[in-house]
Amino acid sequence: MERRKLLLGCGAGIATLVAGCTGNEDDEDNNDNGDNGNNGDNGDNGHDDNNGDNGHDDDNGDEKDDDEKEEDKEDDEKEDKNDIPGFDRDNFEIDSDVIELKKLKYKDHRLDVRVMLLTTDREELSEELEALAPGFEQAIRNADVEEFFEEVEEIKFTLYDENKKTRVAVFLDIEWLQQFMDDDMTNEEFVNRVLNQMEEAGAVDDSSDS
Repeated sequence: MERRKLLLGCGAGIATLVAGCTGNEDDEDNNDNGDNGNNGDNGDNGHDDNNGDNGHDDDNGDEKDDDEKEEDKEDDEKEDKNDIPGFDRDNFEIDSDVIELKKLKYKDHRLDVRVMLLTTDREELSEELEALAPGFEQAIRNADVEEFFEEVEEIKFTLYDENKKTRVAVFLDIEWLQQFMDDDMTNEEFVNRVLNQMEEAGAVDDSSDS
């Protein structure tokens, strides 16, 4: 009888122990589930939302536009300072009070000389243009005469007014310059041919009107 009581007592103890263990596992499960509930904070994804804002991407876009503008500007500067075959641009100048050299460009065998005219009077221009051919000759002889006449096929003479608006553009025969440098044409003849081209284009006053 005592043995039966002992076994019953042990059984109750075991049952109590098992129940206690079961309770601990339930608590752990509850704790785990609680942790998982806290993990819901990940749904907030504050950093992810901020990344979606792409604020820095907008700034980078502005920087890219600035970089492209700077590259375009550098390309323009390179074009302005590109080499002219057989021509020393640093030694080219037109000594005149009414003809101002604005720009020199070379592309596709064409030399573009851009100048601003401060007068349309033929007689005055006739005097001032006397510096044109000698200016060309100086720049060419300081470089390479043969290369210049091999590569440059035409000279475009672009004329602007005082408001920087294009007045006209005339083309000068490259042979005129070659003849001048070979002493087969005088400076006066060269100037008259240039003036005639300008007059036909309406860039100077007609000499017959005076």
